[in-house]
Amino acid sequence: MPLLTWPTKALPDPQPAALTLDSVTYPRGLGYPAMPPDNSLYLGENLSVMSALLPEYEGRLDLIYVDPPFFTNKRFSARIGRGENSRRPDEWQLAEGYADHWDDLDSYLDFLYPRLALMHRLLAPHGTLYLHLDWHADAYARLLLDELFGRENLVNEVIWTYHGPSPIRRAFNRKHDTILVYAKGGDYIFNADAVREPYNPSTVKTF
Repeated sequence: MPLLTWPTKALPDPQPAALTLDSVTYPRGLGYPAMPPDNSLYLGENLSVMSALLPEYEGRLDLIYVDPPFFTNKRFSARIGRGENSRRPDEWQLAEGYADHWDDLDSYLDFLYPRLALMHRLLAPHGTLYLHLDWHADAYARLLLDELFGRENLVNEVIWTYHGPSPIRRAFNRKHDTILVYAKGGDYIFNADAVREPYNPSTVKTF
């Protein structure tokens, strides 16, 4: 099987974070039950947090969805308002977001590769990974996932299309992201009915 290589490719021994309980919340104010682990929210650098979770959760997670930086080499703002028209970005309420900026492709892959490897370790034998990227790096990520999961465990390549303005004038607009779906093994879980949405009347055309 072809492998993606670069000079600094490695799987370093990640140092686990020291997890500190910040607060406990109870939905709808009902009672004070013990907080189950599947209702926990961890805030931190995900490589260290995933390393800290390994002793308890290695091989136990059913599903991981990850939306990492896309290797756009841009600095992004974050939308903080609600209910704005997605077709009118000049009206959005914004705050400073994150910098998706890298020295080169090698440094981006150095960031991505060890994290994908930890996700593979955390997934249960029947677990599934959903990796959300776009045209900047999805081809490289697919080769890394082929290596970590086995190319036979690619379940699907989901195309997420969207609308909105585009500055592109010399090519077709880039109007989709890619979600690469890989399973830990052949006996993976997929609950189709759990993700179904009824048709919205606005999407139905009448003739």
